[in-house]
Amino acid sequence: ELLNLLDLLLQLRGVVAQVSELEKGLKDGRLAWTVANTMRCAEVISSLDPEIFCVHELRITVMRVLDDTLAAADDTLQGLCFSFDPSTSLRVFEAYLTLGDTTGLADKIQACFAQAVLGSSHGIIRTVTGARTQGGAGKDAGLVRNRPYNELCKTLSIDQFRPCLLKTFDVL
Repeated sequence: ELLNLLDLLLQLRGVVAQVSELEKGLKDGRLAWTVANTMRCAEVISSLDPEIFCVHELRITVMRVLDDTLAAADDTLQGLCFSFDPSTSLRVFEAYLTLGDTTGLADKIQACFAQAVLGSSHGIIRTVTGARTQGGAGKDAGLVRNRPYNELCKTLSIDQFRPCLLKTFDVL
């Protein structure tokens, strides 16, 4: 019994040490490494007795690290839509490939780029229409900033439409 208890305690100590390494890997931006090791750590935890309170707490901690890693990958992917960097994109792609979730990655890429396109287009139209309302200042500027994209498009004059469209194409 004591040897079994010792084995359990050694496994728990190893998992606790691994959790610290996982958090350090996440902080260092090693997304794929963190995902892979988080999944291995979760396997070790699942082999332990679930009735032990600290096992439950460790499982929650490991899942939190995995969630934080995926959130960091998503944030990095969103940033790539505005400023592409091949080495950064490789880190994000490796993290999703480690999960085995290529469909999820494709969906995320599509959603992030669509959001980036809409955000950029909206910003350009706000800039153009904001220039018309008292130089972008005052209470009218707040109204322009909060208006939906389609309403802002309707406020463009014929003279503003072409430069706005060209600037949008240039930015995209």
